[in-house]
Amino acid sequence: MKYNDLFNHLHDKLSHGTCDHTLKHAKAFAEASGSLQLVSFRLGEEEYGIEITKIREIILITEITRVPQTPHYVKGLINLRSTVIPVIDLRTRFALPAGEMTDESRIMVLHVGTKTIG
Repeated sequence: MKYNDLFNHLHDKLSHGTCDHTLKHAKAFAEASGSLQLVSFRLGEEEYGIEITKIREIILITEITRVPQTPHYVKGLINLRSTVIPVIDLRTRFALPAGEMTDESRIMVLHVGTKTIG
């Protein structure tokens, strides 16, 4: 799956229904199955969740190297212990208002299929 396809899929999944509906559905699923654990994060006023099993690690913002001729939502690349990882700005990808990076900002490094992204 290409990165663009991956983020279109992720956007579709995250943008259906309200945040409250999504979180209520996740909570109901977790209670029924006893196995769903999520890491939540905010983009603007919305709260999202990603299955904990998809998250490799959460790191502090590090130097991001811009790459020419990439989609506008690709912030660039990071080098994480000799592994080059593309960093995606979900605010930009989902056409949300730009936000400043703060001391609380983090990069979530995820495994999605065979890809690793931040």
